[in-house]
Amino acid sequence: MIFRPRQKKVLRDLGLFKFRTFLAITVIAMSMTGIGTIAQARYILTEGMNQSFHITKPASGTLYLKSINPERLSEIQTVKGVERAEGRTMLNAKIQPATPGTKPDFRHWKALRLYAMDYHQQSMERVLSQSGHWPHPGGGLYLEENTLKSFHLHIGDTVWVETSNGKRRKMTITGTLQAPGEETTFLTKTGIGYIHPDDLKLFGYSKRWNWLSFTISGNKNDTQKAQDTAIRIKKFLEDRGIRVYSTHVPEKRQHWAFDIVQSMTIILEQLGILVFLAACGIVVNAIQSVLNHQTREIGVMQSIGATPRELSVMYFSSVLIYSAASLVIGIPLGLFGARCLTSFSMEMLGFDASTIGFSWRIIVFQVLAGIVLPQAACLWIILKGTRMSIREAINGSREQRKALFRTLRGGSCSLRLSFRNAFRKKARTALCLMALTLSGTVILSVFSIRSSMEKTNQNSLKYNQYDIQIHLKRPASIHQIALALKTVPEVKTFEVWNQVYGNRLRPDGTYSQDLKIYVPKIHSAFVKPDVIKGRWLQPEDKNAIVLDTYLLQSEKGIDIGDVITVDVNGSHKKLTVVGLIRKVSGEAASYANPHLLDSTGLDVNRGSLINIVTTHHSRDEVMMLTKKIIKAFTAHKQSVSSYRLTSDMADQQEARTDVLLIFLTAMALLILTVSAIGLTGNTSLNIMERMREMGVLRAIGANDFQVFRIIISESLVISLAAWLFSVLLSVPASLALTYEIGEALFRAPLDFAYAYSGIPLWFLISAAVGIIAGWFPIRNCLKQPIRNVIASE
Repeated sequence: MIFRPRQKKVLRDLGLFKFRTFLAITVIAMSMTGIGTIAQARYILTEGMNQSFHITKPASGTLYLKSINPERLSEIQTVKGVERAEGRTMLNAKIQPATPGTKPDFRHWKALRLYAMDYHQQSMERVLSQSGHWPHPGGGLYLEENTLKSFHLHIGDTVWVETSNGKRRKMTITGTLQAPGEETTFLTKTGIGYIHPDDLKLFGYSKRWNWLSFTISGNKNDTQKAQDTAIRIKKFLEDRGIRVYSTHVPEKRQHWAFDIVQSMTIILEQLGILVFLAACGIVVNAIQSVLNHQTREIGVMQSIGATPRELSVMYFSSVLIYSAASLVIGIPLGLFGARCLTSFSMEMLGFDASTIGFSWRIIVFQVLAGIVLPQAACLWIILKGTRMSIREAINGSREQRKALFRTLRGGSCSLRLSFRNAFRKKARTALCLMALTLSGTVILSVFSIRSSMEKTNQNSLKYNQYDIQIHLKRPASIHQIALALKTVPEVKTFEVWNQVYGNRLRPDGTYSQDLKIYVPKIHSAFVKPDVIKGRWLQPEDKNAIVLDTYLLQSEKGIDIGDVITVDVNGSHKKLTVVGLIRKVSGEAASYANPHLLDSTGLDVNRGSLINIVTTHHSRDEVMMLTKKIIKAFTAHKQSVSSYRLTSDMADQQEARTDVLLIFLTAMALLILTVSAIGLTGNTSLNIMERMREMGVLRAIGANDFQVFRIIISESLVISLAAWLFSVLLSVPASLALTYEIGEALFRAPLDFAYAYSGIPLWFLISAAVGIIAGWFPIRNCLKQPIRNVIASE
């Protein structure tokens, strides 16, 4: 191929300035990799969630009830608005590996939601078989894929399964499935298992349903119609003596993790864009350095007839080559990173998106952004550098120095020289400083996000001032409960609450989702709520309620002082909202005084919810005490429906936040790497432009260490200045990120806690980056003889 002189010059410049070419291509490629990974992963996850969600044929709503005969199904389908209804059985159980010759260890039990259903007759809320064989009658168990991995089990293993009635059986794991409609074990720490309906008799249960799903006729996305239909089904069943514990209608017909994934990827995409802007700044520095080095060449080319337009095209061509090479590297790496990220996310969120391809729109966007933005960033310096007069170009531009550093007094000559050189090229230094400040701000923000999450978790544990919460199958008198717990000396104190479900009757006559309402004792010491508006319940409150802020997502417009109507067991109660509380772990719940139970048929002296404080607080000890407590209730003819440890709530919370911290840390390290490369390039360019100065210093007696100290000090000045700016900017940045992440994960801001310990750590990192960034460039300079350095152009 025959190249024209201008093309030869462009290619010669790329080879002549190898280090600058390497820097420019590397940083753009890294930023393209980051943006491509996050954007493609977001696309694949979104499409995969939508696909999995619709394959499962989601129900419009579900009801959790005492139990009904399958024959009732045809009656339920006559309720207005019901298109189809389907039932299954859900049991609260626990699971652990069965070791031959040993009995189950109470400390090793894992929570398990056990469903009994016929795989071949499911028409909604479908689960998808992955491997093995669906269990036939006789003791086979199917586990959700994420449950199998989280509990370190394998197909063919024998496990103990114990249901809430105390019945225990050995079962063999016969296969795995995906249940896209269920939150995964990774996040909830509760396993999901399936058995054949005929195996209910192994645990002492008859083939009756306690879990009813339904779809509505007409528009399946009409949430209000689904809610009204759920209320009609509830009343239909209650009129026939069937107790309905709760109803659930999803706010949106989409995968349960959809909002979380969208919010998190948007935050990461924003950080990726910041990385790309920092990379553009490094490209600007590289082109600026080339123009400064070739000022006389530009004058010579102008003198032999080159026009500013032709000169501009040459340098824009260099930027285009940087971009093209970066895209060739960055786009494939981004696609690879997206597959790795989605593989991890699919396992964590429990759905399959392996059949979803990449988005060509995102690739086209990357190409356009990778070409246009670097060109736009370099536009001004290229036009300015190619439009100087021939005389100015041949004579060389004169460098003007402000008197800022001339006024420095005291200190060594080398220190003053380092300060002067650090800010000699102000625009270049500003771009480098901006990139380092950005990386520091993000890293300090990640430290603060971790601290805020830890504080939020700690506060959520303070919310519940007990170690164990026991749910009885049927309410018992406080006296009966006290007699049972008296036999367990490790029980320090306890408190009996009532729990009811109600539905808000809106002004337009429609009903809300179920409101879980706790009825604690007046002056209860077992709850310390985080009241963000209004106040907590007072003894004189008769018709007052405190709402969880999570409920305001669906019941918009409610504020302090509003009077709402709540249907509790068929009794319409007018309640005044006196406070709004925030709870970031566990289920959203509201609170009311015992007066709520008046005229509802419930006895204030009886309850089914028991909060217990024990003398020991470690998880293993509390688990052993829970076993004793359950035995005590069984001995007093009280059946335990379920239990929950406060410590397990913290584990669930940490599982949700740790994944996000991994992604944020990875993005922060990417920004730091780009910034470190930028600082190395900045220092290298400064050295290249002052090679004669280094030679003169060595010629008049400066040894290698003294020259080395000047360059290292120059690099440290920039990195430590960036450290100071990043500390100042990290406070508002941390506040913004903790708010966004809190809203995305919990629909409530995190409890902000600035990570002051990150300041000295980032100082050490900044100093290390500064030293390394100066060491590499100056090492090559010091290897050359003084005569060669002074003679260099």
